Amino acid sequence: MISFIIPAYNEERLLGRTLESIHKAAKEIDVSCELIVVDDNSSDNTGKIANNLGAKVIKVNHRKISATRNAGAHAANGSLLVFIDADTVISTEILQSTMAAINNKAFGGSAAFRFDGYIPIYGKIIQWLLYRLYRLGKIVGGSYLFCTREAFERVGGFDETVYGGEEMIMSRSLRKMGKFILLKQTVLTSGRRLRIYSFWEIMRIIARLGTSGGRIENRNAGWFWYDGKRES
Repeated sequence: MISFIIPAYNEERLLGRTLESIHKAAKEIDVSCELIVVDDNSSDNTGKIANNLGAKVIKVNHRKISATRNAGAHAANGSLLVFIDADTVISTEILQSTMAAINNKAFGGSAAFRFDGYIPIYGKIIQWLLYRLYRLGKIVGGSYLFCTREAFERVGGFDETVYGGEEMIMSRSLRKMGKFILLKQTVLTSGRRLRIYSFWEIMRIIARLGTSGGRIENRNAGWFWYDGKRES
């Protein structure tokens, strides 16, 4: 069974389409799955929407994305763990490629992403750059990351000492174990942060990731994920 783990904070606007895309992909390739939404102290209808769409809801109050992802993994029953952001849509092809990678003895893998909707020019440049870094440097984002339960347990899960960059640390640990697959297909994720935040705010996060080797250990850096800003 596949366990899809979705960390969420005030995601009532976009969570529904994420869960529906998972249901559709799993149905089309006929695999059994469970959906686990880890509700990190949301103040909106995130939990209600998750319940209505057949997800198991785990309530936490971590304000730390690494710990929130781990909470979902610890509650999961599947032998394959797939971590998906709450604003990300997957396709049947992505799920098929994920299954193929695991069947070919990969310990884990990831998919690059593309942004939805309108994004400013600098956002298109960032998207182009991140995709090339993904292919050339195997730098992954948290939108879509998968691994076997065995691999997750062997690397100790996501590093809970960090407040950001946990997916990069996890992917490096998984690659040290053996085969780690970068999927050819991309997932579709929300471009809202590029529409909400300024160029300089986005650059500040990217610079912090780049100069820290992907480790963000400062609690204040959590603003990017937990400040509550949403599109109107």
